[in-house]
Amino acid sequence: MIIVQEKLDGSNVAIAKIENKIVALTRAGYLATSSPFQQHHYFGRWVEENEKRFFELLREKERRSGEWLALAHGTRYELKHEPFVAFDLINGAERVI
Repeated sequence: MIIVQEKLDGSNVAIAKIENKIVALTRAGYLATSSPFQQHHYFGRWVEENEKRFFELLREKERRSGEWLALAHGTRYELKHEPFVAFDLINGAERVI
């Protein structure tokens, strides 16, 4: 088996289902809307716009972690997909994938 991975240059964020609500989180686990960085506020709005999809995808206490690529850091991407790229699924404290 060969596994190929690429490190993406974005902001590490997560989408979680907590108490039957979808929330956008920063890497440290704070609400994205409380971040001093504008990119996290953009992420929070994007999650709100896609709330129904994530509500159906996630179970209670599950979170999908990934990179938010909407704003350039060091690498500029020509995205052919949405600006969130998931790389992990965690249920409570247990990593699922």
